[in-house]
Amino acid sequence: MVDINSYVVDGSLKRDKIVADIKRGRLTRNDITELDKNTIVKESYFGSDKVVRRDSAEWNSNYLDELALASVSEMFNESYMLYLNEVATFVSRKEEKREKDNRAFRFIAIMGIVGILILLAILFISSRNRKDSDDYSTKGAEARIILVYILPQQYVRW
Repeated sequence: MVDINSYVVDGSLKRDKIVADIKRGRLTRNDITELDKNTIVKESYFGSDKVVRRDSAEWNSNYLDELALASVSEMFNESYMLYLNEVATFVSRKEEKREKDNRAFRFIAIMGIVGILILLAILFISSRNRKDSDDYSTKGAEARIILVYILPQQYVRW
């Protein structure tokens, strides 16, 4: 249930506050339909009912900002607010998905770095414990073979 009194100040409707709430996702499609039933809101409508829609591939935060500005200054009506809500919901979900993907990438990168650091620590400890002899024992030969392929030769000391 939408409280219309939060959008009415001194008897006039604050269109910018309604648009800001739609843009932030505070007002849903049902809330906009409910606002449309109010006479104060209906009296504040202006502009054409025909909304020029763009392809959803072009929807981003910049387009959302353009729509918000246009809905306050050029067209303020139910159809435009519903379109603004649709774009705001799409952009919000897209940004949440991008953030989720970034978190997954960061986690994988950190785990990779930690793995490499552990491997280097094991190599450092094993090289300090190794006797300084010229013969190559079979102990640890498998690790040496693997490391020759992974690390550059300058980092592998026998």
